[in-house]
Amino acid sequence: MGFIPYAKPYNSLIFALASRKDYAEKALEIWRKMRYMQIVPNVETFQAVIKATSQLGDVQTAYEAIQEMKGYEIPLNEAIYNQLILTYAGACKVQETTEKQIDAYIKDAWMLFRQMEEKRMKVTTRTLNALIRLYGNALRDTEVEGEVLPLFKKNKIEYDRDTYVNLMGRLFNHM
Repeated sequence: MGFIPYAKPYNSLIFALASRKDYAEKALEIWRKMRYMQIVPNVETFQAVIKATSQLGDVQTAYEAIQEMKGYEIPLNEAIYNQLILTYAGACKVQETTEKQIDAYIKDAWMLFRQMEEKRMKVTTRTLNALIRLYGNALRDTEVEGEVLPLFKKNKIEYDRDTYVNLMGRLFNHM
């Protein structure tokens, strides 16, 4: 009573739920409820939603969110680009995913990376780690070495803990 619904409390809830794979679907339910209630989203709403899609590998819902962002004229930022790449990475692990789909996800991820470069967004460790995870989940080890790892040197970026975790995860995928 007397509460006017607005995006901020919903964003907090969606972010919290999106932080864990086992709650990510609930995060998307909250977003859908928010839409149904006609609560105007903001960039944080979409960052949270795309985080949830990355947990689930839910490419279709990520696409819906991006289309909605366009409708609200909300530009993609670095966090959203990174989470979109991670959405593709998650989709590579979905059981029904075909090699043709994986090829398309990798192609789309590089398109996103190029868009970031065109917009003069700084290439960060997070972005490169997202690409490593994509290739690792796709079981494309040789491509990581030839395509992604050289970008660290090119952009004068040091590996961080997540870089090593992602690289080690690739090794254990093949054991």
